[in-house]
Amino acid sequence: DTVYFRLTASLHAYAKDYSKYYFRFDDTLPAGLTYKSVALSVQSGTTTYPVSTPYYSVSESDNVLSVTVQDIHSMINAATGSPTTLSDKIIVEIETTVNETVTIGKDGNINTAKLYFSNDPNSDYSGTGTPTSLGHTKVAQAAVYSYQINVTKVDAADANTKLEDAEFIVGYNNGDNTYTWYVDENKNGVVDGTTNSEENATRFISDENGQLMI
Repeated sequence: DTVYFRLTASLHAYAKDYSKYYFRFDDTLPAGLTYKSVALSVQSGTTTYPVSTPYYSVSESDNVLSVTVQDIHSMINAATGSPTTLSDKIIVEIETTVNETVTIGKDGNINTAKLYFSNDPNSDYSGTGTPTSLGHTKVAQAAVYSYQINVTKVDAADANTKLEDAEFIVGYNNGDNTYTWYVDENKNGVVDGTTNSEENATRFISDENGQLMI
């Protein structure tokens, strides 16, 4: 399955006092999620403007994802065509996929995020590198829960007879006589997508005990 995180930040009241204003999101993904992509945008009024990559950078190491904007003012002006206003919001959308190490059950998979920003208007920060002084928010967190389906395939005539190598697809009724089917693209027992086509659904196969865990 695909899991999305959305991080939204408002500008500090004194942001316009800086000629160059540094901004960085650090997001720590749980081990059970694999980073796929990031999109950055600016919400100004009721309009959301996408931001192109020259105005921000993304790095990822050991499941810690950093989204860095060297200068908020340049980025907002390029995206919106207007100078920074304090009502502007910065939005980061992170796309991840579930992997085989995902935690199953009520403990969940905890994602944490923290924002770093310029906090010294008198610094000589020029819009490259990292300012010598940074402020930061408290750590925010969100939990993603994943569940396991245990399937036992038995003979239709004798429920005590478990069927090995039984092949079947798994999905659900959308309520309008159409179905959504699960897809395991990596063949590791983790559902990482869906399809509306029965032909493209993953064929799951039971083991020697007629069992399968998804």
